[in-house]
Amino acid sequence: MPTEPEYIRLEDELPALIWRGAGKGARPAIISLHGLGGHKEDIGLDTIERVTSCGITLVTVDAYLHGEHVPPTQKAPESYTVTTLLAALGHTVKDLPALVAHLRRDEAIVGELIGLRGGSMGGYIALSAVAQDLPVSAVLSICGAADYPNTFGSQVRGENQALSSIEAAQVRESWEELLSLDPLLHAAQFRSRPVLMIHGARDSWVPMAGHRALFDALVPQYSERPEDCLFITHAGDHATPLSLERFGWDWLIGQLLSVKEERS
Repeated sequence: MPTEPEYIRLEDELPALIWRGAGKGARPAIISLHGLGGHKEDIGLDTIERVTSCGITLVTVDAYLHGEHVPPTQKAPESYTVTTLLAALGHTVKDLPALVAHLRRDEAIVGELIGLRGGSMGGYIALSAVAQDLPVSAVLSICGAADYPNTFGSQVRGENQALSSIEAAQVRESWEELLSLDPLLHAAQFRSRPVLMIHGARDSWVPMAGHRALFDALVPQYSERPEDCLFITHAGDHATPLSLERFGWDWLIGQLLSVKEERS
């Protein structure tokens, strides 16, 4: 059974839990990002065991406006909308470099072997963070997104119609800032790092097209190592089949362990 996690909070931002990987010496790590309305505790014991038993440290975080990551001047949202999503995405992308820097200073972690995994909103955050050149080794995005104008534009316009003029102006400002983080605009920053994207063909919550557009933009970078850029489509919707969830975890674990073995 996994041991109790350690708790950290960096400069009143990004609360996180850390489950240490089994074994001695410095170990790789995986940062896992939850979906909209989730929190850092949204991780199954079987997943914790799957990761830590392989000798990899697992880190889960609260995205902005989720869990404990709510500023004292604000209240946690009563409901989660695309407006909440945009704020959480932009803020958390900016928080992640401090977390990665903290982990790279940890003597029990191999700083050059940190993987990033996100599901749904966590997938958007993961891809946007890598597109800003976050120093991670590999990335797994499940039901993620790119091409933000086409993926989120109609939803933002719809919600704005129900807001006051001041609130709508604030959303427009957040939206314009978020557009600059669109992974599709920064595909070159992936720098041929291993990437796996998984998406359901019938996903009505997060249309697959944006995720696929990013994959198509990345393909030219991976001509020499095509096995490092994968897009898996299943016939379902936003709920990813358990077998593919497990495949994704095993793929990310394998990416980190294979590099560790090559260096040892």
